Amino acid sequence: MRKYLLLSLLIFIASNSIQAQQKSVITQYNYNGLLLNPAYAGNQNRLTVNMLFRKQWVNFDGAPSTKVFSAHTATRNKRVGLGFLLSNDQIGVHDDIGFYGMYAYKIPFGRGNLAFGIQGGFNYLNSGFDRLNLRQNNDVVFSTFNQKFNPNVGTGLFYSTKRSYLGLSVPYLLENSIIRNGSGLSDAKESRYYFLTGGKVMKLQDNLMFKPSTLIRYQVGSPVGFDLNANFFIDDILNVGVSYRSSDAISAMFAINLNSNAIFGYAYDHTLSDIGGYSNGSHEFMLIYHINLFNELCHAYF
Repeated sequence: MRKYLLLSLLIFIASNSIQAQQKSVITQYNYNGLLLNPAYAGNQNRLTVNMLFRKQWVNFDGAPSTKVFSAHTATRNKRVGLGFLLSNDQIGVHDDIGFYGMYAYKIPFGRGNLAFGIQGGFNYLNSGFDRLNLRQNNDVVFSTFNQKFNPNVGTGLFYSTKRSYLGLSVPYLLENSIIRNGSGLSDAKESRYYFLTGGKVMKLQDNLMFKPSTLIRYQVGSPVGFDLNANFFIDDILNVGVSYRSSDAISAMFAINLNSNAIFGYAYDHTLSDIGGYSNGSHEFMLIYHINLFNELCHAYF
């Protein structure tokens, strides 16, 4: 029954030509700025490799799951940042693979650096309708669409000092068609996203740092959403924090430095929406590996 309800929802989205949320929601985005803003590439003047797995709404049939692999680095002159992001989102019978390359250029500005970033790539959506038990095998809704290739581009600005940052980005500018029925009955499109991020690290004690941060997201055709985050860094080894995502979830997270190069992170989301009555929340696992290419002291505050 749950799979039937989820499938019905997807069909409703397509058949009514509305714009809906397509991009995955990640709780630990503070550890991977590429998820939101291409101008973040190379920000820490080191090579950073990030792997993440998210299982959303555990025990809810057909719920989303997300895998992300990304890497970015500054070049030798430290002005240019390069990166890429490979993602795989699965929901129900739909499988969305994305690949994007990022370029950022930094200039000194005030007490920090201002970076301009661009990205380009594609999403490949494959719908496995053959896994469904259809009463009518020649149903036109399922027979005319199962694969879609969508190129896209995006841009952003990112200003940062040693202890603070502010970013504005539009990572997906093109509003591509997701599903177009051959008979013209349906047309679902990707909605453009706008992200505004900001945060500041404050010293409470010699071995304790506090970082409040926020993310404001706007998707065309949807209400404005926001995240409020509070993180504590203990001895530059352990990071614990909580987060509130408007009308969606409250989260608890931690990240620990396994050694001077590797970080492991975990986040748990408690769902606040009605879906929470059918699931056991969401789990997110992250592994980061840093390589210091320029012998500079770096902190993983953002």
